[in-house]
Amino acid sequence: MKKTTILFLCVALVASCKKDNDAGMSNGSSAPNGTAALRAHFAQQRELATQTFTVTGSVGGLFTSAHGTLLSISPFAFRDAAGAPVAGPVTLELVEAYDVRDMLRLNLQTMAVDGGQRTPLRSGGELRLRATSGGQQVAVAEEGVLIHVPDQVPVPGMQAYVGDEDADGVVRWAGTGGDLLDTAFVYSDSTGALQVADSGYFDWWPPPPPNWPPYTFFNIDHPLAITGAGTDVTVNLTNAPDEYDTWVFLVMPNLDCMIYFEVGPATARRAGCAVPVGEPGTLVAVSFDANGQRSAAFMPVTVTQDMQQSLTLQPMTEAAYNAAIEAL
Repeated sequence: MKKTTILFLCVALVASCKKDNDAGMSNGSSAPNGTAALRAHFAQQRELATQTFTVTGSVGGLFTSAHGTLLSISPFAFRDAAGAPVAGPVTLELVEAYDVRDMLRLNLQTMAVDGGQRTPLRSGGELRLRATSGGQQVAVAEEGVLIHVPDQVPVPGMQAYVGDEDADGVVRWAGTGGDLLDTAFVYSDSTGALQVADSGYFDWWPPPPPNWPPYTFFNIDHPLAITGAGTDVTVNLTNAPDEYDTWVFLVMPNLDCMIYFEVGPATARRAGCAVPVGEPGTLVAVSFDANGQRSAAFMPVTVTQDMQQSLTLQPMTEAAYNAAIEAL
């Protein structure tokens, strides 16, 4: 079995992106309080999607998530803030997103940012793993937790990306270069018997960088391949309440890709990267007012060269909003 160890990057690299005018921020300035409802909404969705497992640190264990993610945990796989091994009970909290509906619901865009350059990604799955012991955060040691993500038709060239969320809950991804494809993943179950996992992707959960806390997100991606023409896309919001209060996404299910749009002047939003011309998708805008009232827009589109599209938000109930996401 081929093993690939993920290289880690300093958290400061992610923080230094200063949003790149993304996620309710413009030119690195502080976002006003109007984004609080959006932040709270997506944080609540992640909380609802969280799965919890408990393991004894000195023993380890094997867990399978609701979507089939396999976590193989070695004995003494966790470290406290001082770097000491954790022997006692460890609580694991896992969030997973395997399609664009979950990515939109949980605000998990598929975009890498490096030196201000935005690169859309094709995702094979996004995971968040957090661990605590005695109420304190602990980190995964190097080669402490092996993960396997199922995929019946694995895509060659998928690589590991790591990231941590900013104040708005938006994750910035940075690639590590490890090839994750493996179609014969063999592991030992709790009885010691050898088992063969379904085809998919595997790697070790990234060890902590020098700064604390460590990365908590892991993404299986490769840069979006654009074989033909690529173009930027601009959305003009006809009735956005504030330039920071409305977030805009382009969801492309055929490419397992979700792009978050940069905040532009006034009510304009830009993809800020090359988007494949001719690709079908859905433009989504969502906003909350000071009273928590949701407004949203879902518009099916086909990307055209130098595309400019107007969107008008309408009040939308939670049930209607969730139904629109499920229809993507």
